[in-house]
Amino acid sequence: MIKLGQLRQSVFFTVSLLTLCILFIILGVLFYYLTFNLVEASNQSKTVTSKLTAQSIMDKVDRNFYERFGDVQAYAYNKLAVATAGNDSLASGTQEFINTMTAYYVLYDLMMICNKQGKVLAVNNKDKNGNDIQSQHILNMNVSEEEWFRVCTSSEGPKGGAWFSDFTTNPQIGQIYGTEGYGMAFAAPIKDEQGNVVGVWYNYASWKEVTEGIREEAEQNLQKDHPGAYAILTKDNGEIISAADKKFMNRSLPIGNDDVLGVQKTETNIPVNGLTYGISRSEGAYTFEGKNWVTIVFIPKEKISWSVFLSRKNLVAVIVCLLVVALIAGYVYYFFKKKIISKIHFIQDLQQRLSEGETIQLSDNGHNKDEFGRMTGSLGVLAKSLQHKADFADEISKGNLAADLEGVHKNDILGNSLINMRKQLEVAKESAAQRNWNAEGLAQVGIILRSYESLDQLYGKIIKFAVTYLKANQGGLFLITESEDVKEITLVASYAYEKKKFIEKTFSLGQGLIGQCIAEKEIIHLTEIPKNYVHITSGLGGATPNALLIVPLRSNEEILGAIEIASFEKFKPYQIELAEKLAESIGASLNSIRGSENTRELVTRLQQQTEEMKSQEEEMRQNMEELSATQEEMLRKEKEYLARINILERDRAS
Repeated sequence: MIKLGQLRQSVFFTVSLLTLCILFIILGVLFYYLTFNLVEASNQSKTVTSKLTAQSIMDKVDRNFYERFGDVQAYAYNKLAVATAGNDSLASGTQEFINTMTAYYVLYDLMMICNKQGKVLAVNNKDKNGNDIQSQHILNMNVSEEEWFRVCTSSEGPKGGAWFSDFTTNPQIGQIYGTEGYGMAFAAPIKDEQGNVVGVWYNYASWKEVTEGIREEAEQNLQKDHPGAYAILTKDNGEIISAADKKFMNRSLPIGNDDVLGVQKTETNIPVNGLTYGISRSEGAYTFEGKNWVTIVFIPKEKISWSVFLSRKNLVAVIVCLLVVALIAGYVYYFFKKKIISKIHFIQDLQQRLSEGETIQLSDNGHNKDEFGRMTGSLGVLAKSLQHKADFADEISKGNLAADLEGVHKNDILGNSLINMRKQLEVAKESAAQRNWNAEGLAQVGIILRSYESLDQLYGKIIKFAVTYLKANQGGLFLITESEDVKEITLVASYAYEKKKFIEKTFSLGQGLIGQCIAEKEIIHLTEIPKNYVHITSGLGGATPNALLIVPLRSNEEILGAIEIASFEKFKPYQIELAEKLAESIGASLNSIRGSENTRELVTRLQQQTEEMKSQEEEMRQNMEELSATQEEMLRKEKEYLARINILERDRAS
């Protein structure tokens, strides 16, 4: 039996003890290296997240300002704006329209109309909540020296149809609302029917509503998974224009051409040490070129700590390795030299390649029989997962939002971030498509309302457009008419119409669903149609529709009639919203057209009366001349009679 003293003096003991010490040292270094790689991988993931978040914020800001870029052009196209600027006076309904648009879009602090000389003719006197604001001092102000006015009234006009500013501060708006007056201005020329510029429409978008809200929402979502993360927006020159900490506003943050952030703490006092960041530059959206702004997202870096070192993954590896060392202590030298070093180098090489972003493929050759094999397999799974995520990101960048990312665990931060990004892009794409569809519909109906030869032709074009654009099957246009002081509802135009309920084209107020819609001044949307109420004629014969939409034609508070549309497909919310906007536009235009027709009729009647009066005046003049001649003849004869009488009296006296 070998005594303890002899064992201590044996070469085997010395080599084993030295080998075990080396093993423990190497194991410690190895797990520190693994922990370091885990931290680096986590920080790289945070860098990717920060870049994707910055890009998402920048894209949302660009798309938001593209919509504002289109808003001001749409407002300038409105007939009330054209009438106000063209006549150099506030047209009826213009004030209400401006206040309504301010309340409806809730994004604008100020809207105003000025004529081609730069005189402000109209400005909103209510805020987005309908509260009165002190904006009367802006009326009659001369803005002809402002850049936006000069550009919009120039012969070339603004590029893309509208002028827009960079981030700016407006003291007047700050005085009205009691704020710093931060915002962004938009302007577009107002043109008459001949294309001549008669004025300019100006909007001032609230910075909090259009930009701060986007940054704050992204920042809050990011802080759920990354406490301490924050985002800022800067101008092209690095001037900070949006940040959670308002003391950073108007400070400068140098950004190199290669998107490397050069920060000197003494200059900015912005805490960036220990943070990873991602930068995204504005590229504009569609016809909106943008101002080359920059979004920077900061996320705190992961640090090497005991909590990371003692993570589940590391602890499992430590325990396994210790058990292996304890079981084969007698053969540790051989095992260490022949088995461990080569596998450590292999795993290290895989990790290095993965950390450098290289794509690796591991074949299943029986490595999973030991601990290092399972570690290699885990790295292979990680490599495949990263490759899937990279492929998914490439598909998304190509615009393929239908791409799918399978096998994402609930704790997979990068995978879930990529899926959330795709969902947000899908929502943004669908929302933009619906807004473009609505805007296109309003623009087309505006063209129809401006170009017509007769009212009957106009009515037919209106209902045909409404039915076909909403992808419905048939519809009718009903107007309130008055005959011998009796108001009735008349079907003035229809498209593919076959109604069993309304045999006559005219019926009394309050009768049926049409009368109910007009009386209540509310939309009627039915998905369960009364039996035999409406039959749609199609290639398959008569069939009852699955949806019926009746929208009142409104002009201010006056109801002129209603549009009824029936379809086999149920109407979606955005289609109903467009139908309501179309009805408002049609109602306002029909009211204006009716006024114009009445005015034309009155002018014609006045001209006829004037001609008749001129004829009567000429006849009276001729009668007066004849009467005057008769009076002169009577005076002459009277004088002759008096002369004869005088002669007779003298003869009688003599």
